[in-house]
Amino acid sequence: MTPAAHLMPSRMFDALSRDESDTEALSLLQRSQYSKHLLLLRTLLEETRRRGHPQASAVSDAYVLLTEVQKRAPAAVESVIRYPAVGAWALRVLWHLLNGHPPEACGAAQPRRLAALAVSAAVRGGVELTARMWTEGASLSLPSVGRAIFQGAGEGTPVRARVRDGSVEFTVGRERVTVPTGARPVRLSSSLSGWEGVRMLPLGRGLRIDDTDPFRFLPGARQRGRLPEAEMTRWQRTAVEARQLLAERHHALGTEVDELISMLVPLATRRRSVVSASTRAAFGCVALSRPPDAVIMAVTLAHEVRHVKLAALMDLVPLVESAPPRYYAPWRDDPRPPLGLLHGTYAFTGVAAFWSRQRHAETSPRAALKAHTEFARWRQAAMETVQLLAEGGHLTPLGRGFVAGLAGTLRELCEQSVPSEALARARRAAALHRARWRERNGAA
Repeated sequence: MTPAAHLMPSRMFDALSRDESDTEALSLLQRSQYSKHLLLLRTLLEETRRRGHPQASAVSDAYVLLTEVQKRAPAAVESVIRYPAVGAWALRVLWHLLNGHPPEACGAAQPRRLAALAVSAAVRGGVELTARMWTEGASLSLPSVGRAIFQGAGEGTPVRARVRDGSVEFTVGRERVTVPTGARPVRLSSSLSGWEGVRMLPLGRGLRIDDTDPFRFLPGARQRGRLPEAEMTRWQRTAVEARQLLAERHHALGTEVDELISMLVPLATRRRSVVSASTRAAFGCVALSRPPDAVIMAVTLAHEVRHVKLAALMDLVPLVESAPPRYYAPWRDDPRPPLGLLHGTYAFTGVAAFWSRQRHAETSPRAALKAHTEFARWRQAAMETVQLLAEGGHLTPLGRGFVAGLAGTLRELCEQSVPSEALARARRAAALHRARWRERNGAA
């Protein structure tokens, strides 16, 4: 058993480090993050009371409401609490609370937004409910469900929401409007100018693609606004093809995506290549620009699901001691600290493993050469950085064990044969990146 055996049995810990498929380990990570979200909500309730926050009464009422919905639709409440944007919102609210920021300085990160969780769960669970809510700017978001947009509304406009018969009735002042809560945009006259439902992608168990929630990803990211229907159709088409690819060639990876990723956030980018990211603050969320094809979508998910796994694991057990940036990473233009290097090494081991399988499935010579090159490039890059980590002196005892398992996986990948042309291309790309990095940063 590991020193943290009370949190994770050694066989699960080892499976995560060695890239072995272990559904029990994935389930444990999921449960731990659900517990984290529950703890965040409870702490939010207690901190607003303890600090005499002006929204403390509204938070208490919302907490009671959420508890009542849970009695009638426990699965719906759990789904909403698990939603990545809920964790991101709760963390940001607590950060403002603990730093003593007044409500007017916190934007949409208001404790009273807890009522939106109760309303969302009522919608998803078919529970009749009436709740007091307040707008966030000119809109009001229901996590994992959608967003109502109001004409001329300002921050904190009071709204009464009533859930019944699969619809939400919003009352603003003297005006009352009922809207369906489906995914397609609904345009309405009156003070409610529109409803934008969170839409689904046909990937895994059904991924939500969220372009409405103000807490769907980190504030500084280039998040897309509402996707037009034509572009949404392209996302859906690519997702269908990616689902088929994962089922046919990458079954274990497909299982990880099903279990750990529940939400995608579209990003804007000026680059030709796909940009993607994930954050420890929003477990289960992957932000990415639109992939051009199924293979790119699948390898992007292979990369990001590793970050999601590692972030959840590190909420349970310490792997790295803090240190300033100083390491060369073959996938970055800036020096990386040990934590960033471990995250990148783990993610690109997943990328290399993806290409080790995918390269044998490509039928065109050009696509096959690219796949072989990508495999050779990233297996060697990850092997170099895993050795840096092992020798760097910044790992905890558990971290050393984790990196040892990761190194074993990479040694197996490095034993696979690669066509000479692909190997030469990979080496040239690696040398060019290192030379440019040194020009910019000096010696690592």
